[in-house]
Amino acid sequence: MLFFVIAVLCALQLRAFAHGQEMEPSPSYCSADAVPCGGPDPACCPSGFNCNFRRGIPVCRNPKNPYKGGYNHQPCLDPYFTTCDLIGISGFCCPIGTICFNDGTDRTVYCIDVHGTTSPSLPSATSGAIPSASSIPGNDSRIIYAPSDAWNISNTDTNCKRSNFLYTTDTINASISFSYFGPSIEVHTVTAPNGGVFSIAVDGFNTSSTIDTFSGPGQPLPLCYPNRFPPMAITPTGFSSQKDHTITLVFIGPSVNAPANSSTVKSIGQVNLFAIPSFTYSNRAISSYAYVNVYVLFIVPFSALFFII
Repeated sequence: MLFFVIAVLCALQLRAFAHGQEMEPSPSYCSADAVPCGGPDPACCPSGFNCNFRRGIPVCRNPKNPYKGGYNHQPCLDPYFTTCDLIGISGFCCPIGTICFNDGTDRTVYCIDVHGTTSPSLPSATSGAIPSASSIPGNDSRIIYAPSDAWNISNTDTNCKRSNFLYTTDTINASISFSYFGPSIEVHTVTAPNGGVFSIAVDGFNTSSTIDTFSGPGQPLPLCYPNRFPPMAITPTGFSSQKDHTITLVFIGPSVNAPANSSTVKSIGQVNLFAIPSFTYSNRAISSYAYVNVYVLFIVPFSALFFII
């Protein structure tokens, strides 16, 4: 009988992993004197540290040290990495979906993700780091285009390697929405000389983040341009307490970075596809809790904005 119960529990846990959802961790994985940070499965900050969750990334910081942290959507050599120059230490990059962090004790730059997992940054010249992911085509029924007649479908040879179909709009306030499970989302768009801007809402909340798909003088971007949320400019109220989210991209028109003489050319927004990346976590930032999990994510390019945390 005991063997049967154990077998059933194991089967349920494996089923949860297969569906990209983790089993609920024990509430006691943070010690009694630790400070939970973020959620709904928070990182654990040591006693005496402060939790900073302003950008949707759990950061544990020692108030005694002059820390520096933030994110910049300006890509490095590899579009899956963004520069850490904004914190005053040049030559390093962190993966999309993380923030750059320096604890103030030396000039080491770390990358912190949505789980509070901390890893060393990489040199700016790093390339070839394409994460494993399962593509979700733009015609997936879970993706909502509104109004539907504002979006056109075209076959493209952009060599973005994940989808041959491109969903394009030039209609102001046209939107695309996707509901997902997990702490972050990933989307792929295609940039262009007449690329326009998307505003971003999460769970119906205006995050004040924008996605600028213009590529040209003053803002050279890769053709295939991925990104993740968080981080975001303003984190929605209650974001840390739930696992199910909806992201909405609204096309708001031309980029402010486009040349003045481009006003005669209609700006467009182009969405290539969504993807479900697979992540394996073996540790958490300043936490003894370890787990392996798969999360649903949704991707799109940001403008070269940066935010200090």
